[in-house]
Amino acid sequence: MLQRVPPERSEWEAVISELRHICTPQNGARVIRRTTSILGALLSDIEHLREAIAAMLPGRTAGRLADTLAPALAGARLLTTTVPLADATAAAAWLEEAGWSFDPDDEELSPDAEGRQCLEHLLSHSVPWRDNHQDVGTGRITVRRLLALAQGEERRADTGLVVHDKEVVEAARNELGRLGVRRSDMGIEVSTSSTSIRREVYGGTRWANGAHKGRLLALQGAERLDHTVRFPNGGSTRAVRLPAALIEA
Repeated sequence: MLQRVPPERSEWEAVISELRHICTPQNGARVIRRTTSILGALLSDIEHLREAIAAMLPGRTAGRLADTLAPALAGARLLTTTVPLADATAAAAWLEEAGWSFDPDDEELSPDAEGRQCLEHLLSHSVPWRDNHQDVGTGRITVRRLLALAQGEERRADTGLVVHDKEVVEAARNELGRLGVRRSDMGIEVSTSSTSIRREVYGGTRWANGAHKGRLLALQGAERLDHTVRFPNGGSTRAVRLPAALIEA
C-alpha cells in the first residue's frame, strides 16, 4: 500500500543531509541526459498513471493526489524500462503488478495529512547560518531549529535548560522573518504571500504559488488572521497562525 507518512524529525533531516551528497552536478547531468532521452515516455506514463490513480481515489482530493503521485511513479517505473505504458488500463495493471494500492479510507490521504507534510516541508527547509557561538555552530540550519533559537531558551534532554545569547536569538528571528515565519506568544505565524515563502520555501512544490495557505489551514488549531503581520526583515503580509504544539509534536 502506498502511504504518504511524514517521517520522524531525525529521519527527515537525515534524508535531507543524504540528498545533499546525492544531488551533485555530476549526478544531475546524468539525470538530465536520461530524462531527455525518455521524455516522451515519461510524459505519456505520467498522464496514464494520473488517470489510473484518480480512478482509484474518490472525492475532491483524487485529482490532486493523482497529480502528485503520478510523476514519482512514472519516474520509478522508467528506471528499469524505456517502453511507455499503452493507456490508463495498462497503467492500472502495472500498479497492481507492482503492488501499489490506495485505500480511500486511509487517513494519511486526508487533507490534514497533506497539511502536516506541507508544514514538515517548511520546518525542514534549511538556510546558510554563520555564528561564533559553540551551541549553534556554522553551516546550515533548519527552520525548526531557528524556531527553537527564536524562543530565547529551550530545554534539551542532555543539558537541560539552555538560554541562548541575545545576538543568536535576534539573528534567528530575523532569518525566520526573511522567510515569512514568526514565533510569537500565540504560536507560529506563516506568511501567505511573501516572496521568500512562495519561491524559496515552496517554489517547485505542489504547495507553490500560495497553495501552502490552504494546506496549513487544514491543520487542527490553525487560523486565518484577519490582520497583517509584520515579519522582521521580511515586511508585512497576511498570515496563518499555527499552534506551537504542531511544531513541537
